[in-house]
Amino acid sequence: MILALRLTKINLYKHLGTVNFWIPFLLAIASVYEFTSSLAKMAKYYSIPVNGFSAVFFLTDTYSVLIIFLGILILFSDLPFKDSQQMFLVSRSGKRAWIFSQVLYVILVSILYFAFIFICFCAVLFPNLYFNSENWGKIINTISLSSVAQRFELWFTVPQSVLSDFSPLNGFLYSFGIALFVTCVLGLIILIFNLTVKHNTGVFISGAIIFLYMFQYMNHNGYILYYFSPLNWISLYTADKNGITPYPDILWVITILCLFFVFELIALFTFGAKKTKFILETKEEII
Repeated sequence: MILALRLTKINLYKHLGTVNFWIPFLLAIASVYEFTSSLAKMAKYYSIPVNGFSAVFFLTDTYSVLIIFLGILILFSDLPFKDSQQMFLVSRSGKRAWIFSQVLYVILVSILYFAFIFICFCAVLFPNLYFNSENWGKIINTISLSSVAQRFELWFTVPQSVLSDFSPLNGFLYSFGIALFVTCVLGLIILIFNLTVKHNTGVFISGAIIFLYMFQYMNHNGYILYYFSPLNWISLYTADKNGITPYPDILWVITILCLFFVFELIALFTFGAKKTKFILETKEEII
């Protein structure tokens, strides 16, 4: 475990110096600012602070989610890292520790990415910002009960069902938690297929999952695709807490994501360990 953490630290420091690492964060800044600036303007106009947990509504906007997850493709497109240093690390640490470090890298960077998005959301709203885990606050309730969203050109509306089903903290933990979980699943898909099949195969597959999200948004043909589109599970608008809507219920979503994650780990340590030999044996793969 300690060895894997050291390898993760090395990979993180190395990736910090690449363009692929910073482009998604720049995209996140632009996307969050574009979404949140109107909300900040409304809060300033009424001199009423916004609950910071309202960041969950950023993940209900289709275009914002699309930009964020295209950033994920860029962020993890280089996995697994292939260079002369990796050849040395595999030979010194062993295949399983090296693979585990790649998994830890996906998880750590995913956490940093969504923590950064949340911090950006709060920074745009500051100083009209506060936190309350039980009450959504006057701004969000006003948006829900009136047409003020059009007046301030907000990018979102707030259904009353969301406010009644979720407290601010529960909604935040669910939406950002699922987004983080989906990001890890997509990152491991990229890692597995890039490692065991061919480089960029995993990016293509994860890109297809993102396309499915857009396809469902553009067509609205029934609810069946919601059960196979992980990005659609992130929004509180489609989160079925009580099992009374056609959307996938929360238990189903969490179960499927957990199964995906477990199967990905099994695949990595079963097939991935056999494929790491290319790092040691094929210099062409490292160039």
